[in-house]
Amino acid sequence: MSLELVNLGYILSATLFILGLKMLSSPATAVRGNYLSAWAMLIAVVVTLLDERVISYEWMIAGAVVGTVIGWWAAVKVEMTKMPEMVAAF
Repeated sequence: MSLELVNLGYILSATLFILGLKMLSSPATAVRGNYLSAWAMLIAVVVTLLDERVISYEWMIAGAVVGTVIGWWAAVKVEMTKMPEMVAAF
C-alpha cells in the first residue's frame, strides 16, 4: 500500500474517532458514536497491517496474545463489583 493511501487511511480513522467521541455526548447518538469509533479502529488496524513499512509482525502477534491472555484472566477472575477498580488500574 502506498504511503499516500496509508496516510489517507489514518486521517480517515482519526476523523471518525473524533466524530464518534462527539456523538457520545448525547444518549440519542451514543450507540452510533460507538459504532463509528469501532469502524475507525478497524480502519486503523487494517491500514497498519497493510502498511509495507511494518517490518516485523511477530511483535504485533505477541502483543495480541499477551493482551488476550490478560483480558481472559481478568474476565474470569475479577468480580463484576470490582470491575471499575480493574479498569482504573489499566
